[in-house]
Amino acid sequence: MKLEPRDFNHVSFSALIMFFYKSRIKMIKITYFDKLTGAFNRNKLENYLTDEMEKSNRYDIPFSIIMFDLDYFKNANDSYGHTKDDEVLKEIITIIQNNLRINDSIFRFGGDEFIVFLSNTELIDAKKVAEKLRKTISDKEKIAEVVENVTLSMGVVEYTDDESWLEIINRADEKLYQAKEMGRNKVCR
Repeated sequence: MKLEPRDFNHVSFSALIMFFYKSRIKMIKITYFDKLTGAFNRNKLENYLTDEMEKSNRYDIPFSIIMFDLDYFKNANDSYGHTKDDEVLKEIITIIQNNLRINDSIFRFGGDEFIVFLSNTELIDAKKVAEKLRKTISDKEKIAEVVENVTLSMGVVEYTDDESWLEIINRADEKLYQAKEMGRNKVCR
């Protein structure tokens, strides 16, 4: 028996379209977003940075990145457990997102390491943003209602022409570790 288009009723066809649409949205979320924090994930980072580097090279638009992680995060994990740590990460990312411009982005790089992409931002201004974010977190008495004295160490770099996305991340990572060596709760550029 051959089915003709008229054999499909409108409701069934609409349901099929909705199913595929929802499946596509779910696949995009899995592919590009960190399930816990809602930040973009590492999969999205490479494509995003590569696109922004091309724009920067073509139109001479600067951008900077901030790489940060939570100071002594393992100690908090040992004291409060994984569930509370998850709440800490979610709250910190929410605070940071609320203090960024609409065209800036945040990516979870791994564990408690994150990258903030600052569009159309030179190094001097990126350092100011990083200081503001660092201070906003360190000034909070408690994160996730129980964890006290949460601080961030941050490395800040500006993109230089013709470097790869890995090279800019490696430079930011070096600055992050420099901040840790200087006593943590610092911003290094």
